[in-house]
Amino acid sequence: MSRQIIKLIKQTLTYGLGNILTRFITFLLLPLFTNLLTPEEYGLATLIFVFLGFMNIIYHYGIDSAFLRSFGEAKDKDSKRRLFSTAIWLSLGTGFTFSLLIYTFSGSISAILLKDTQYVNIFRLAAGVLLFDSAAHVPFALLRMKEKAITFIIIKLINVVTTLGLNIYLIAIVKTGISGIFLSAFIASVITVIIVYSVTISSLRFNFSLKLVKDYLKFGLPFVPAGLASIMMETIDRYIIEHLKGTATVGLYSAGYKLGIFMLLITTAFNYAWQPFFLRIGDTKEAKPVFARVFTYYILGTLFVWITLSAFIHEIVRFKLF
Repeated sequence: MSRQIIKLIKQTLTYGLGNILTRFITFLLLPLFTNLLTPEEYGLATLIFVFLGFMNIIYHYGIDSAFLRSFGEAKDKDSKRRLFSTAIWLSLGTGFTFSLLIYTFSGSISAILLKDTQYVNIFRLAAGVLLFDSAAHVPFALLRMKEKAITFIIIKLINVVTTLGLNIYLIAIVKTGISGIFLSAFIASVITVIIVYSVTISSLRFNFSLKLVKDYLKFGLPFVPAGLASIMMETIDRYIIEHLKGTATVGLYSAGYKLGIFMLLITTAFNYAWQPFFLRIGDTKEAKPVFARVFTYYILGTLFVWITLSAFIHEIVRFKLF
């Protein structure tokens, strides 16, 4: 049992370190945005990102969780390749369809969400970001199931470093405004897809099983309402603030909100390692005692970090990076 827990801890620390690095690099964008964008511009960008958050749930529709479950139960390589291939072709097909709809109706979406049609091209870029992000979701899930945490983190780091560099170039040098944020995200997503497929393409075949599609949808679709409810609780306040106070207030609020990422880092790192872990040993005799001990350690660890952060939050906020 201790060997299993140690393995989980190693995976969590690997994902955790990578997640901290990626979040920290992303955090470096905050002074760039607050110094070079007006509060109104940053507020508009935030509202578009809220839209992306909602659409991500629809694009993924729980297919990664369904794939992880099925892959964990598969016994032979051919079955695993069939599961992976079907999940890939399904996600590519639905992703292309959804993005085509967003691209076609980008003017209407811009008018409804931002009360202005001048942001049509940004929503078209957003459609591309959603397409390529959804295309990479299943390959990343495969890396997690194969416990290739280092490869997973390296690709994620390439994504955020590319995003950071392009944002600095497009916003600080070229002065593109908020369109540079989404152009950077689009280019970084394309590069990420190319890399992640290059390391997982050996598992891809021209196989497509309707039976597996039904299984994926049966398991994955119930995640959609839960995911939408979760993202609504996390982000709907931006649209409420925009309605009551305007986009400038949304920009100021969102900049401050980013300070609350620290506990998210731990939870995300643990979750990346936990899902493949419990799917792999869930049917074994030692599952129950291992699960009990894991969550005891998890609660104690996160409680300690939370108390420590709460005690020193004022010093953290006042720390000057630049």
